[in-house]
Amino acid sequence: MLNTRFFGFVDNVMKAFLTPVMLGKQRSQMNQSVCYDINRITEWQNLIDVEIDNEEISNGIREQEQDVRQILFKSLIKNISPEAILEVWFV
Repeated sequence: MLNTRFFGFVDNVMKAFLTPVMLGKQRSQMNQSVCYDINRITEWQNLIDVEIDNEEISNGIREQEQDVRQILFKSLIKNISPEAILEVWFV
């Protein structure tokens, strides 16, 4: 299981303090934390032209508001030539 592979030490500590039901819930949460749904974006060139207003993205989380610029694909690749990009994946 992923919880013992990546979180072995934490899993051992939790065994001493949690009931079997709660331990199972925590293990499930740890397993889900390393699993992601990904999709390949075939027409990523269109993402370069996307402009999103900061208020449109904001959901009230201060840390997210500070990092909004990093969310835009254009800002992520501004120092990379488009020819160097082989694939783009959405996580």
